Amino acid sequence: MCRLLLLKPTITPPKVYLTPVILCFVGLFFINQLAAIKFYPVLVSVGLGGVFLISLIKPPTVIERLARMQEPNLNEAGVRYTRNVTIIWTGFFVLNALISVYTVFFSSLEIWTLYNGFISYLLIGLLFCGEFIIRRYAKKKHTKSS
Repeated sequence: MCRLLLLKPTITPPKVYLTPVILCFVGLFFINQLAAIKFYPVLVSVGLGGVFLISLIKPPTVIERLARMQEPNLNEAGVRYTRNVTIIWTGFFVLNALISVYTVFFSSLEIWTLYNGFISYLLIGLLFCGEFIIRRYAKKKHTKSS
């Protein structure tokens, strides 16, 4: 993903978006290092969600750019599919940020660690694998109907 952002600067979030996130983290680090550490997963989810959201507002989407690396001549159905996947990832990162915030303020360090160090990564893996399986099925169905 980082390589993609470096190669395609048009999808990186504007400085206006990133600056407050970075300043928030730096300020929090100087005020309370444990809070800064606990907020790190929140900021990562907000940052990634922002990248995906901005790509929905200013296409092509992140997922479309990734898809075009393998299929440069992506058809309209593929573009619609990649947009829908981008919407799902955006929603995931928003939900993940909200859950992470909840664990920062209302959970023990053990629960925070379990969610942010294991469960959230498991959910990312499940979403990625689920989308991969659905994509293969959708491509197969689309090529049969064409």
